Amino acid sequence: MECSIIKVNNIITPSKMIFKRELKRITYVFPELIINGYSIYINRNKLYKLCLENIHPNCDQKTKIFCLPDCILGKELNKEIFKIIDDILCTYNLDSCYYIPWKYFRYE
Repeated sequence: MECSIIKVNNIITPSKMIFKRELKRITYVFPELIINGYSIYINRNKLYKLCLENIHPNCDQKTKIFCLPDCILGKELNKEIFKIIDDILCTYNLDSCYYIPWKYFRYE
């Protein structure tokens, strides 16, 4: 089995959210909600898991596993997948999440 972990040190500030099927702009997040890195788990160069270092509404706080959409799970890792991951991480999908940190961010 060819499993490996890629550590990504990107700093990602959440900038948008989906709530009641509408896209809204996040104007401020507490520093604790700024993503300071994540780990990509791959098997034979195909994405199968993503874990965050800190909190995010779409990340299980016990396991630190981020809920990835089916459209990228099992896909070959390439520049486009990295771009999609960054875009997903900067978006709070509050229509399908583990919790909503209302007090810790502002939006318009």
